[in-house]
Amino acid sequence: MRMRLSMIALSLLFAGAGRLGAQTPDSLSVVQLDSTVFSAERHESVLHVGVTQPTTVRMAELKRVPLLLGTADPIRFVRLLPGVQTGMELDAGLHVQGTENSHSLVSVEGVPVYGVTHILGLFSTFIPSHYREMNFSPFTSRANRLGGGVDMRLPDKTAQRLRGSFTVGLFESEGTLDIPLGKRASVFASARRSYINLLYGSFLRMGAFDFRYGFDDFNLTFLLQPGPQDKIWADGYYGSDDGRFQSARGAYLFDLNWNNRMGSLHHLHTWDGGHFRQTAYYTGQALSIDLQHDFYSFFVPSSLNTAGYKASLQWGHWYAGADVAWHWSRPQRVEVRNKDFRRNGQNEDQQALEATAELRFNYPLTYWLELEAGVKGLYWRSVDGAAYPAVLPEAKAVFTLGGAGKLELLAGMARQNLFQAGVSSLGLPTEFWFIAGKDLPPQGSRHVALSWGKQFMQERYSLSASLYYRKLSNQLDYEGTIIDYLDPDFTMAGHLLRGDGQNYGLCLIAQKQSGAFTGWIAYTLSRSLRNFGEFTFSSPHERIHECNVVLNYNTPKWSFGGVLVAASGTPFTGAEAFYVLGGTLISDYTLRNACRAKPYFRVDVSVTYYFRRTNARETGLCFSLYNASGYKNDVYRQLEVEEKNGEYIFSYQPMRLHIRFLPSLSFFHQF
Repeated sequence: MRMRLSMIALSLLFAGAGRLGAQTPDSLSVVQLDSTVFSAERHESVLHVGVTQPTTVRMAELKRVPLLLGTADPIRFVRLLPGVQTGMELDAGLHVQGTENSHSLVSVEGVPVYGVTHILGLFSTFIPSHYREMNFSPFTSRANRLGGGVDMRLPDKTAQRLRGSFTVGLFESEGTLDIPLGKRASVFASARRSYINLLYGSFLRMGAFDFRYGFDDFNLTFLLQPGPQDKIWADGYYGSDDGRFQSARGAYLFDLNWNNRMGSLHHLHTWDGGHFRQTAYYTGQALSIDLQHDFYSFFVPSSLNTAGYKASLQWGHWYAGADVAWHWSRPQRVEVRNKDFRRNGQNEDQQALEATAELRFNYPLTYWLELEAGVKGLYWRSVDGAAYPAVLPEAKAVFTLGGAGKLELLAGMARQNLFQAGVSSLGLPTEFWFIAGKDLPPQGSRHVALSWGKQFMQERYSLSASLYYRKLSNQLDYEGTIIDYLDPDFTMAGHLLRGDGQNYGLCLIAQKQSGAFTGWIAYTLSRSLRNFGEFTFSSPHERIHECNVVLNYNTPKWSFGGVLVAASGTPFTGAEAFYVLGGTLISDYTLRNACRAKPYFRVDVSVTYYFRRTNARETGLCFSLYNASGYKNDVYRQLEVEEKNGEYIFSYQPMRLHIRFLPSLSFFHQF
């Protein structure tokens, strides 16, 4: 049945390939330059997948893809690409080619932003209208991370007149203003506020728990162009999240709170054949967990902060870069309070210096072969005296095959000095940041990838395929539960497993890039394995098979969109038996991650009507339906105790949000 659905979608995607008729204005993509609008190429697709360059997504065109809950979120969009794992409900993580969420670098103009996804996984911290475009790459060769990278790009042209946009929906409201300050300066301001529980409180119930949640995002960017060759940006972001789980009987009260902040100053100087860029920045995240029970309670704060300076020079075929950063982290510090005792955590703050220097050379040897080679020198020193130097080479060859497309071979090494572990792998504040030190050497990766891509039929269609393999070292996994915090002798280090891992897979995507009807079909076959000691098991976020279908149809007045997601279930450690000894419940578990949740399936649809749609102004209504199929996906599993005829029955049951259908209606206006 799943194969049949994919074949039907593929037939629709390529329907009309042979029609060559007169073009209408709506079949032309639009390039906006200040206040003037020109008709350009015939490509309308938001997605531009390149073999040799990162995938580029224009934020102004992101609304052409199916909208969800009234907005087209950039991180949610990335999850629909091949090689990126689909997130289930409550999953705020970004897993690229089997790597952990902490392995992915999400940044604004190269400045890291920690904890970029709001809870539920439906919204990221990025307001799309505030940014110019987004670049995505499965390998972050210019950053000290093992996984992929998402970089949001700021506006690079000053506003010539007051412009803006806003959206008012049933979930949240957001808006952006572009304010000119003369001919050479502009301010870009954006804000967002959620009010999910106002109308959707009943949807957010999960098992026996009620869930209340809200978030805010604020962006402010100043752009100055003092001359034709120079640009200066001052950029700032602040966001906060507040969540509360409460059991129906009031026995448990679980508060999750966190905030993100980032500030940066950029300078870009360009000339014929090159440019110089420098950035000074600060970024940080603070987390807290507060659990209250009838008999006990605990409070767990943590944080991660980074301040640094980076500079890069691109001149002809050469690229050189340097980055110096100071990290300071406060791992979880558990404060337990109950009737018998009170215990404060003793974990010390962690600090370290990270310095990176990089040199790359790119040269086309012939019309069919282009080579790039680079080497990175990395030095890490923590305050406990541990020092970890490294030399990390990388090489890439690009073959132009004429009418057969392009082929790219990539091989290299990567190093990461930041760790994240906790009671979940969902990118939630129950996960904590650690810094490499004497007792915790850095993570490492060796990777190789082979990619092929081709555009055909006057570049109206494209096909891409890639194979990848990653060998990971010094990986961490937390083997306990949140209840372990109550142990008087609890330490996070005592519950960490250490080992190695390997990820490998195949990624495919077929895309229709132009015309009123656009979209793509993406399929990923992947494995993400971890080896801790004598056992090899799947990582908790592994999905062996995943298929994403994205379809969109645009007319001058209407836009129709649909998303189909079908994926294998994620692994978990199940319980085989339960025992009660001396009033204490003891569980007998299976091998680690030996069980699988049922397959994940979801269909989202959206319909947008435009009251007015011109190059400069848009006004309309958007209706969207999340999980239109009504399929009940598992969020996680937990122990349930049921009393029947004086006996207690224990079972390990899946927990699901009370979301069968999640409708939303929003009004938007752009001026």
